[in-house]
Amino acid sequence: GLLLSKLSDSQGAADQYRKGIVIVERLVADFPEAIEYQIDLGGAYCNLGHLLSVGGQSADSFDWYSKAVSTLRTICEKEPL
Repeated sequence: GLLLSKLSDSQGAADQYRKGIVIVERLVADFPEAIEYQIDLGGAYCNLGHLLSVGGQSADSFDWYSKAVSTLRTICEKEPL
């Protein structure tokens, strides 16, 4: 997703982010104690939100940013600094 975004292929980047999100969501479901997968998932949600935001799809980006915040907040509550 990041590479395609840098190459100005927004649709291709969004498609790859979505495919990656499906994979990481499955990893989080299968290994709920593996915090690194949760962090990856939050980052993927954020990346897709950012891509949509800069592409003028602010309303759609909000949903992905909300998922990122929720996912990462859960980690912070489990593992405070």
